[in-house]
Amino acid sequence: MAQGDLRNDLSFFQNRSKDYDKWLSGNELGRFLTLEKVDIYSDKVSLSLVSRYTGERSGDSLRAAWAELRKAYYMTSKQDLHVAMLSKMAFQMNLSLDSTEIIIHSIGSQYYIKIFGEKEGTWRITPRWEEFGDVGLGSGGIRIQVGQLNTVFQNGNISLGEKPAVNLPNIRRAIRSFFRENYEKKGTDWIWKAKIDSTSELYNDFTYTITRISREIIKSHNFFELHQIDITVAEGNDGLEITWTFQAKYGGGLLLPPRDDSNDYHDFETSDYKEYFNKYQASLFKKLENHLKRL
Repeated sequence: MAQGDLRNDLSFFQNRSKDYDKWLSGNELGRFLTLEKVDIYSDKVSLSLVSRYTGERSGDSLRAAWAELRKAYYMTSKQDLHVAMLSKMAFQMNLSLDSTEIIIHSIGSQYYIKIFGEKEGTWRITPRWEEFGDVGLGSGGIRIQVGQLNTVFQNGNISLGEKPAVNLPNIRRAIRSFFRENYEKKGTDWIWKAKIDSTSELYNDFTYTITRISREIIKSHNFFELHQIDITVAEGNDGLEITWTFQAKYGGGLLLPPRDDSNDYHDFETSDYKEYFNKYQASLFKKLENHLKRL
């Protein structure tokens, strides 16, 4: 979305906030959090999430749950939960990370959590989180049972052993060539050829946005699809580790793809097509894993 006064797109953000709440309730996070409201400012959209805990120890319960949720998510994905939560909001609302904010609080408590995007230098934006109010108090031995969080965000990780060909320059080239070869000859039934935006290749982070494609995730419908792939390469104990996330939208249109800031695009993860989405991303990243392990 072009960064004008965001208040001019009030209805768009209100609709997208409902999608975010649907995403929460469709995974383990919905057991603990629900959408309270959305606040729209000239340069930022803020989601307020309220915990389901009540009573005089609601803040302690939220603090304990937040710690356990982050731990469970990292054990499952090797990624940070606050990054997944802010990235999902930014994707659904078509905003940059530094134009999004999530506040998590409990009724009756001064304790709250703030998740936000912080700009580093000219281009890099890093999701961060901070806690406020009664942060020095412990959770008083509260134990929170948290289920598996692998349904929160479609992601995964690949570990590559120490081999001569497994080095950062080779992996960068291999990842770039894989997605170029996978998408460049694709398009839609009419007119369009795939557009691959790889301008967000910074440090060891890659973001690919693919538009003007159809019949990728949903073979039976000529929907326009938008795919967003975020990849991080890092040094691990046993060589390089590649972590990834995959998000996608679909929308109608006879000849022209929906505008990114229109209500015509819908998140696959909150749609009736989620099963197709899950199968597609699993297959795509299995191919990437095989491609990298041949190095």
